[in-house]
Amino acid sequence: MPSCLALLLAAAAVAVTAPADGASLQPAVQLVAAAGADSGEGLGCSPFVHVDLYGEALCPFTMEFITKQIAPLLPDSPFERIIKFRYIAWGNALWNSTQGGMEPACQHGPDECRLNRVINCAQRLRPAQAQWLPFVSCLASKSRKKALGSVDMCAEGTAIEADALWRCVDGPDGDALESKAAEVTAALDPPHTYVPWVVVNGIPLGGLDSQLTRIVCIAFSGIKPKACYEPPPDAAAAAALSAGGHTSAAAPAGVA
Repeated sequence: MPSCLALLLAAAAVAVTAPADGASLQPAVQLVAAAGADSGEGLGCSPFVHVDLYGEALCPFTMEFITKQIAPLLPDSPFERIIKFRYIAWGNALWNSTQGGMEPACQHGPDECRLNRVINCAQRLRPAQAQWLPFVSCLASKSRKKALGSVDMCAEGTAIEADALWRCVDGPDGDALESKAAEVTAALDPPHTYVPWVVVNGIPLGGLDSQLTRIVCIAFSGIKPKACYEPPPDAAAAAALSAGGHTSAAAPAGVA
């Protein structure tokens, strides 16, 4: 896989050897941008913004974060080439000692423990976020009572193979991924105090989860998507309301 440096050198070589008209050749910056999605860097060879979600499968706030904050951004948008997203599914679970050894106790019950393993296994089987995220977004869009029963249905039409997924969930890979998720969550500094706990480039967002898009735009050092320059929806709505309150021709008589 070519590095960004190799792509830049190749683009420069093309620019130097190009004929005078150069009409059939891509500009160097386009060559770099076109290959950036397959390189170790983001758009324009700038570092990705790393967004880590520490959550749990049946937490309503975690599910809402997936459906309202992440799903609109990824995949199939310019942010796909800016964000590296990871979902560590463990959250507020704890280890309990039993006769059979240590077993997890999840905040929302056994179904959540199993779904946490499903989410971690999906990322293990299909590491590209464009492959595993549609499946996880589908699960998050279901009601808490139906999410576990929707695994096979959500796998249909995505890159996730249900049989391979269940083998992971019920096998040693599922055990290892569960232990790793618990370990990584416990190692958070500062520790998480609730879920979803969102970390951008190592920095927890605290109560600013709803501002994820703006924060990612600020954190990305490369050429930013057009969406980064658009006002937030609440600001746009306030501006429209303010303008309408002064000059709206459609307002009924007697209404300011």
